[in-house]
Amino acid sequence: MTKLFGVFLAVAAFGQEMPVERQTVLVRTYCVACHRDAQKNGGLSLEKLDAGHADPGVAAMVVSKMKTGAFGAEGLKGPVREAEAAVITALSAAARGAEEWQVREAGAVVTAGIVRTSGQSDLYRLTLVCDERTQHGEVQVSWAPNVPAPSQVMTVAVDEGEAERYSLNVVEPYANGMKGESGPGAMVVRARLPERTLMVRNVLGSETVVFPFAGLAAEARARLAVCFGR
Repeated sequence: MTKLFGVFLAVAAFGQEMPVERQTVLVRTYCVACHRDAQKNGGLSLEKLDAGHADPGVAAMVVSKMKTGAFGAEGLKGPVREAEAAVITALSAAARGAEEWQVREAGAVVTAGIVRTSGQSDLYRLTLVCDERTQHGEVQVSWAPNVPAPSQVMTVAVDEGEAERYSLNVVEPYANGMKGESGPGAMVVRARLPERTLMVRNVLGSETVVFPFAGLAAEARARLAVCFGR
């Protein structure tokens, strides 16, 4: 059993499985204010999330925030404790496999993502998106549940090459007019397609996270190479 899934199993269980329709309603009620198409805090929109077909990496990141009080971030009173525990348990199960490469296709757009853990509870997700029609690609690193200090400078290195530096002195606003803001939950980075690894350092303290590329299927690699090179 992976470390990530072992962490997710340590949540409160609920006596009856929550229907996926109800899971979707809860996510859209309590999460979309901050994570919508027009305001992708953490680099993530949940407007169109279908809990029955959730990407394991997305589910993993959502659960990590739910477990640290995100239900109240919209300024609404959260669901009853039993419902909160049930949706966390259900999405924890949906997150199984997040530590392996997950590849999804939507026409000419290919998305590949993988999650890694660091420390006691921090999750990091690497997402590569390639539109084969335009040859436009994006590499995004996201993290949860914590946020970096304003002084943090993230570094990203491909295959042990020279590291690129990124200042994390940016903020994400709270939703629905709530006062306040937090540190960023994601950063788009410049990177070619690694052969072996992509290493991220110094996002949350001095943590180091290594994303392995050996497990990325050859077909997915070939399609992503259209946007990122080899």
